[in-house]
Amino acid sequence: MIRAFIIIVASMICFSASAQVVVDSADDEPLPLATVFNRGGSIVGMTDANGNMPKLVNPAFPLTIRYMGYNPLIIDNLSTDSLPMTASAYELPEITVQPVNRPVTRMVVYV
Repeated sequence: MIRAFIIIVASMICFSASAQVVVDSADDEPLPLATVFNRGGSIVGMTDANGNMPKLVNPAFPLTIRYMGYNPLIIDNLSTDSLPMTASAYELPEITVQPVNRPVTRMVVYV
């Protein structure tokens, strides 16, 4: 009886633990391979192909999550299941490319 109780409690603990997922805030799509940094700036891991956070042993909060094309996300605790990241928008100045006429200074011909 006690053994069955221990198995039930252990399975409840295992199934109640949910992984935090790094997602896009616009469409809730997971962001694979986002980099996770600790407060010292050292890499502590990367999200998997489904955007799940790596298992962190003694995380040094705050954690910073970075993904190319998104604003960095700074988190103080892992209390939520979803960690939404917002896309960053950059507006670059307009440039004009014009050809330049260069005189021919030397011409090599093979006959």
